[in-house]
Amino acid sequence: MPMSLACLSLGMAILVTGCSGAQHDWLNGPSAQSATLPAVVLDSTIESPRLSAPLAADALPSASDNVPVKIDAQLEALPSELRPNVSPRQWTHIVLHHTATESADVETIDDNHRQRVDDAGRPWLGIGYHFVIGNGQGMPDGLIEPTFRWQQQLHGAHAGTRLHNDSGIGICLVGDFNEHEATEQQRVALKRLVSALVTTFDIQAADIVPHRDVRPTTCPGHLFPLDEAVAAARPPAAAAAAIAAKTSAASTLE
Repeated sequence: MPMSLACLSLGMAILVTGCSGAQHDWLNGPSAQSATLPAVVLDSTIESPRLSAPLAADALPSASDNVPVKIDAQLEALPSELRPNVSPRQWTHIVLHHTATESADVETIDDNHRQRVDDAGRPWLGIGYHFVIGNGQGMPDGLIEPTFRWQQQLHGAHAGTRLHNDSGIGICLVGDFNEHEATEQQRVALKRLVSALVTTFDIQAADIVPHRDVRPTTCPGHLFPLDEAVAAARPPAAAAAAIAAKTSAASTLE
């Protein structure tokens, strides 16, 4: 085998940072996931070559939706640091993830995701998420960092379904929430981000989903602050009532 092909084969066998999905459950059994080296997820979204190369037409939103603007009226509710560089895409969902690792940042996740290929065998553009929230290991605790996909309002490569990649905002928190809870700063940042996004794009609380509701996976972990994220999408009174009802139900079961 030529050296280049051998290296490619070896590279594709290496497991990299990210959520595990159904496509690779056969490697380790149903819903299996390593705590330190989660399985690669090959996404159903068609990815084109890297950003330095011309983008395939089917990898982009419609051209009319991707025109640079000064400040789109729809984006005024977003803090300035969260505003994309182009006019907004029509987002309908938020999909929540964890890295399943203790340490990560946008750059390392981007490097890892560039090693993946889509179902057509083409390399991903890079990091599949739209936002990453740090935990103090690899990036500052509670920092919300938009990725190039958000800045350019591109489809995601994080959910494993066409609907949730095309119309779902991927938010990933650094950490393994099958092992421990998110930091306080991460929780605050997540609620702030979700609140801003649902206000801007009129996303319903029912459409804020953990990755496991979209694909067979444990992501984002059973300790992920899902209730807090969903509550951030509701009016304060409704959110408080929902949390109180869930707490009461849990107490009754005990």
